[in-house]
Parts: sequence; C-alpha cells; structure tokens
Amino acid sequence: MENRADAHLSQYCDMGRCMTNLETSFDGIAVIDSDRRILYTNNAHAEVYGYGSSHDLIGKPWHILCAEEEAQRFEEEIIPLAWEKGRWRGESVGRRQDGTTFQHEVSLAAMAGGKFFVVVRDLTEHKKITQELMALKKAVENMQIGITITDSQRKILYVNPSEAALHGYCPEELIGQDARILAPTASWKPVEPEQLKRRFKRESVNVRKDGSLFPVELMSDFVTGPDGQIYHIVTTCEEITERRKAEEIIRHKAYYDDLTNLPNRLLFNECLEQAIPEAQRSNKLIAVMLIDLDRFNMINNSLSHDTGDLLIYSVAQRLQCCVRSKDLVARLGGDEFLIMLPDLNTAQDAVIHANKVMKELAHVFILNGLELYLTASIGISLYPNHGETVSALLKNADASMYYVKAQGRNNYQLYTPEMNAHNLEHLTMENNLRKALMQKELLLNYQPQFDLRTGRIFSAEALMRWQHPELGMISPGEFIPIAEETGLIVPIGKWLLYNACEQIKSWRKEGFNLQRVAVNLSMRQFKLTNLLESIAKILERTGLDPSSLEVELTESIIMQDPETTVATLRELSAMGIYLSIDDFGTGYSSLNYLKYLPMNKLKIAPIFAAGIGKDANDEAICKAVITLAHSLNMKVIAEGVETQEQLEFLRAHDCDEVQGYLFSKPLAANELSALFAEDRWPQMPS
Repeated sequence: MENRADAHLSQYCDMGRCMTNLETSFDGIAVIDSDRRILYTNNAHAEVYGYGSSHDLIGKPWHILCAEEEAQRFEEEIIPLAWEKGRWRGESVGRRQDGTTFQHEVSLAAMAGGKFFVVVRDLTEHKKITQELMALKKAVENMQIGITITDSQRKILYVNPSEAALHGYCPEELIGQDARILAPTASWKPVEPEQLKRRFKRESVNVRKDGSLFPVELMSDFVTGPDGQIYHIVTTCEEITERRKAEEIIRHKAYYDDLTNLPNRLLFNECLEQAIPEAQRSNKLIAVMLIDLDRFNMINNSLSHDTGDLLIYSVAQRLQCCVRSKDLVARLGGDEFLIMLPDLNTAQDAVIHANKVMKELAHVFILNGLELYLTASIGISLYPNHGETVSALLKNADASMYYVKAQGRNNYQLYTPEMNAHNLEHLTMENNLRKALMQKELLLNYQPQFDLRTGRIFSAEALMRWQHPELGMISPGEFIPIAEETGLIVPIGKWLLYNACEQIKSWRKEGFNLQRVAVNLSMRQFKLTNLLESIAKILERTGLDPSSLEVELTESIIMQDPETTVATLRELSAMGIYLSIDDFGTGYSSLNYLKYLPMNKLKIAPIFAAGIGKDANDEAICKAVITLAHSLNMKVIAEGVETQEQLEFLRAHDCDEVQGYLFSKPLAANELSALFAEDRWPQMPS
C-alpha cells in the first residue's frame, strides 16, 4: 500500500497537470488544507462516503468523514505523525453521509502549506471476503475429511490437519512435498485429458508415514486458467476402511448363508455362470448336484429348531469335507444343498461323488446327546449334456431330485428328459387339488371306533378322500403330502373339520347317538395363530357341543414347541374339546412333557398292533402304552386291528377301544348310518 501511496504522491503532485488522472481514478482522492477542510475531492472519493458528487464535499470539514471516535484520533495522533514522517497509511473507521460507519484504508501524504493529499479505499468488500476466507479456512481446517491442494506438478501447497493426521504427518511435514508421498507407486494413475474437464472420483490405496496401506476414496477438482492450463488441483481424501468392512458384511450377507456360512444360491449361480465358458474351452463336464435331506422336517418339528439348525450346520461341514478344493458347496435354503463339480471327464465321475456324499451323510449325527440318522435324495445334471445354461442345469437337477423322492428317497439319479414329465404330473396334481377344493370333489369317509367292553360303536374317525371326475378315487397318500407341501392342507383341514361336525349333528338327528367324531390336525393347521378362533366358529356355526369333537395330534406336532403346544392344548381342553395323541410311540416325545399335557387318549400306532402275535417287542410296547395311558388317567385305543388274535390280546391287556379293518374299513356317511342301526358290530365278540 505504501508503494501505491508513493505512486500517488509522485503522480498527483502537480494538481493542475494531473487533474484528468485524478478524476478518472478508481481510488477516492482528496486534498485537505491546514484547517482540515476539503479543498478537492474526486467523484470516487465522494462515492466512498455516500455523497452524490465532489461538490457536496468541497469546503466541508474533514472530520465529517470520520467516525466520531476517529476524528479525535486523526487530529491528535495520525496527522501529527503524517506531518512528521511525511506520510501515513492505515485502517480507519469512516462515516457515510447517512451516518453509517465502515472500515476503509486511508493514505496521507504531507504537502506544502500544511496541506495533505489523501487517498481512501472502501474495505467493506475486502473485509467481507477476508472474513469469508477465514471462515472457509476454519471450516477446512476442522473438516474430518482430508483436503490437499497442489500445483500442476503435484507439489503440495496446503493440507488440512485431517489429511496430515490421516497419513501420520504434521501439516508442515507435507508442505512442499510431492503429493505422491501419500500413495504407493502402484496406485498412481495419470490424469486422463477428459478428467481435466470435470471433477472425478476414484477409490485408491494410500500409504501412511509408517508404511501401512489403507483404502481411500479420492475426489479431485482442477483450477484452470482461461487457456485451460491447470494451476491447482484440489483433492479430498476419505478413509473407507470401515465402509469396506460394511460393504464386505453386506456382500457376505448377499452371497452367503447365515447359518452354514456356505455360498448361497446367488453366488452359486454366478460361479456356475463363470465355470461354463471354461468347461466349453476345455471340453470338460460340470456336474450340478441338488441334495435334499429326507424327512428333515419331521426331525426339525419333533425336536427343536435349534437342533434342526445344528443338524443343517453339521451336514454343511460334512459336505465340504467330501469335495475337492475346486468344487463348490452351497446351501439353497431349508434342507437343500447344491454342489458344483467342474472339470469332470465322464458322467461316472459325478456318480462317484454322489456315492461319496451319501456315504458321508449316512454316518450317525450326534447332536446334544441325540443320535440322528439322515438320508438324502440327490439329483444330478451335467453340462453340456443336460443343459447349457445355469437355469437349465438347476431345473434338471431339481427334476432329478424330485424323481428320487418319488421313487422312495435315499438315492441319487442322473437327469433324463422323462423326469420333467414326472414333475409335470406333480404340478398337475397340485392344480387339480386346488380345483377339487372349489368343485367339491373331496369327500369324507368314517372309520368306526369301538368300546371293547360293550362292543358298541361310540365314535368315528373322519378320513379324507378325493373322487376325481376322470382319475377316479385318489389315495390320501398321493395328495395329502402335496397339500402339506403347498399349504392347501389349511383350507382342506378347515373344510374337513366343518363337514365332520355337520355330519355328527346329522347322525344325531337321525337318532344315531355317536359320542364323538375324531379329526386329525396337521402341523400347519395347529400352528395357525387363529386356530382356536377358527374351531370355535365352526362349533358355533354347526351348533355342535365341543365335547363331541375329538382332535388328534401326532407326537411330532406336540414336541416341536412343547411349551407353546401345552398352552394351546390347555385352551382347547378348556373349550371342552376331547384330545388324543395319534400314532403314539412312532415319533419323538418326552414323558416329562406328557404328564403336563391335558390329553384324554393315546392311540397305539398300527405298526405296533400289526406285530401282536408276531413280535414280542411290539407286544411289549402295546402293553407299556396301555399301562402308561391308564397311569396318566387316559383312555387308550389301538388303531389298525385286523385279526382276532390282535383283538384278544388287546382285550386281555385292558385296552379301552379299537378300530381297524377287522371291524370295518372307512365308510361313506350313509354306509355308516346303516351300521349304526344295528347298534352292535357283528364281528365284535360279546
């Protein structure tokens, strides 16, 4: 500023000669006399103080342009100092015509006769910009993200504290250094010409002062001149170690199974997609094995979900142990697994692997003190023999697996085109079953139950039948598993329950005083949250007393979640519904829980009744069940009685009730009505 003032002094010393320059100057220029009155001012000077023209100031005292406290300072300190030294320059507070004050820069130069040459400049905008720059600098200094400014040669001109700390330096250590000190050589890439036109973002690896590497996200922008030349490069740097970890966690969840930590279907598909071109180039086979654990749901439901999860995890471990390092084991979901076997020469290679898997799974599983045995159904498809795409290979492996299931499980099968036809039949059966429910093709048969003391029919079990208009009578063994699998068992079960209640009401109107009708509840039905409400509504609609309804449950259903089951059964019992355990002894149960169950009856499974007279163990089981039931104040009924010898054994050991083909096969409602009229079953000895 002193140089500028000196220039003004020499430039404006001859007022007459330089008048033109004074008037056109952007600086505010004035001359004050020894009395501190304004002798001259240019328009720029007048504008600085908010006056319309220089004429408004000529002859006015100088102090009107100073803030009140500044006028005295000028008179007592600044002007004497300027006169003594010949000049003075500094900041001062000016006053505009409207009374507002502002910061401005004032330069004074002493002239002959006690006059002063004055140059002023409004600092309002300059101060504002300075404050904004200071605020910006403070913001940059306190930002958590690192910021570096370099010249066009990558020489570091500025780093904020975060950038320096991120790399283990003090800011002073980095100023003047080549920016490549912050990154290993391998991560440096030249800036492409098109990147100069805009900011660009990239991920890279930086290096700390101690040599450790860490991932970063960089965003660079370029400060260029009118000619496009780079003057500065501004780069932000953010460490993304935690983000990478989070992304890896998300990726792992997207591609891996939570329970087994095996790849899931998505990752399996991607790996298979990548393996196909390699197999094509090398002229090798790829085998896709789909493994389904047989009857896993029964184990899962009979024990607990925790035990089921532990079993799935153990299976995953075994599968990984019986494959090569190049193979891939994945969990498809539920109780299904996938194995990809690349680089095979023949189909027999796949068969060898399938045998190995089956042998591995055949070994006993010991979980929480329990010994469990598993079998598996394995479907195999080969690339390119059975498909050239991921979807085709999976579809055909699935078809093979379902074929094995249909043939009795516990086996493996290579795909053949006929299998799709078999699975189509399964799908057709499902569709027909949906129609059957709507078109009233389902019907109920009833198998009588007899009191061994009186020989009289006292109850009947309702059993589902399907009369197809074209296929004729379809066995429950064919359609019930499909109904369970698809969830159709829920509406079908509700239909069965309603119609069984209606039928016993109808029989009673005809004068046949049947005590109860028994219906089986499936796992899906029993787990319904509105089960109690649904049964109550059916009883209300049919007008049937709850004590006339007997609900049968298997041990597997009861033991899936014993505590919840006990609560539900107690509510059913409180409603007055008769409760029995079906097929007792064939599933997993706990005698400890049995004593808490509000059950009225145990049913001896047909498999044990069939062994009477043939197998001492079966006879012992029958006697034990009878004794157990009576000790718990329960009735006991033997199901599947077919011979006189079985009947006599059961009577001799105080069995309460029986049912089976010795007395009657399941009958239509009208057929059973005719037997009720006899009041006593002909084959039942008196």
